[in-house]
Amino acid sequence: MIEEIPQHNCQMTQSALDVPCAASSHGSIGSGLILQHKLAEQKTDQYDAQQIDSGYLDPSDVEETEEEEDELSEIENEHIQRVFVPRETEHKLKRRRNLLVTKLHHLRKDLNILVIGPDNAGKTSLINSLGYMINQDDKGDLKWRNFADYDLGRTYKYKAARVWPLEKQRTRSTPQVAPKKNLTFYEASGLQKCGDVEKSSTILQYFLEGRIQTGLLNLFLVLPTEVISERYCDQSTDPRVLESRRVHAIVHCTAADQPPNNDLINLVQAAMAKSKDPRVKKMPILTCVTTPHGEVDRVPVYETSSYDMSAQVRSSSLSGPSSGMRRNSSTGRLTGGHKSSFSAANLCEPRVCREVTYYAPDYNPVTDESETENIQPDNEINNGLLRLFDDILRVSQRDNSKGRGRRLVNMIVELFN
Repeated sequence: MIEEIPQHNCQMTQSALDVPCAASSHGSIGSGLILQHKLAEQKTDQYDAQQIDSGYLDPSDVEETEEEEDELSEIENEHIQRVFVPRETEHKLKRRRNLLVTKLHHLRKDLNILVIGPDNAGKTSLINSLGYMINQDDKGDLKWRNFADYDLGRTYKYKAARVWPLEKQRTRSTPQVAPKKNLTFYEASGLQKCGDVEKSSTILQYFLEGRIQTGLLNLFLVLPTEVISERYCDQSTDPRVLESRRVHAIVHCTAADQPPNNDLINLVQAAMAKSKDPRVKKMPILTCVTTPHGEVDRVPVYETSSYDMSAQVRSSSLSGPSSGMRRNSSTGRLTGGHKSSFSAANLCEPRVCREVTYYAPDYNPVTDESETENIQPDNEINNGLLRLFDDILRVSQRDNSKGRGRRLVNMIVELFN
């Protein structure tokens, strides 16, 4: 004799099969567990309804039970997000990291990036965090390394930190193996505290043009401005302007819990205006509103657009036709001197102002060294750092020499005609 299945059980089973499984793409084991949990929930709900109708159960007890079940459901969702979702995210970050390393292997020229900002803005930690994204151990795990030294207590700084290549190259190269191009970050701070705007803007101008070597900043601070200008004349054909030290892009760091530093913004604007090198006048600027990794809940005290150095520097005399990189007000991105328009090309441009979280190691005052035990890789932080690293490579490798883009367009038009 075939036993007849109750109708309410058939409906319960059919509704359970219609429930989408959040972890079905991660294996049948997770799907089976979630399906069993859904079936158990529906059986419990039907039993509670029968007990309430019969008068054996108080409806308030059912509400308390439902609250407990909601808490358990939230715990299960957090477990799924913690176990299954990061696998796909880590895979994407690994592909992005490999693509970034490939771009570094194929750099067309040596790149110099000037990292500038007020005190306690995280300039050194940001440089080390960017290097952390490409430095791996033998197992393929990220390995922290102090590419830039933490010079705590120094007011005026101008130092170089080479991030790529990771290993030390040989001085001699063979025709079969060409030497890798260097990626160097120059950290500068304290110029806005000089007190003499004319001198500090002249020094910053010579930083951008590559006239001043690292380690000579303190000497230039005590020299009169006239002596600096006479020793390093203002002609772009000066042989002391070395291409290996010329800056290709500026990364402006500003702390999220501090207001915008208008003195520093005005200093950069004056230095770029004084330069006669068109590449300096068109130099791209990326602003990073920084937050340490232990304070991810920190919210900028001002709107993010208020920290945008690129928009404020270009807003005055540099916003004319001679400026190569302008800010598109509709998308907040670099437009390469074209008119502001909402187009697909502008959407592919990097953002000139963004919020960035960096890794900050603990400092041991006894040993005067940084301790990295508190640094644990975070996918969200790594995603923002990898995007910033990629945007830096994109904007710094552009040729902003005057008239070259126009000549290239004319050559293409002539070929098609």
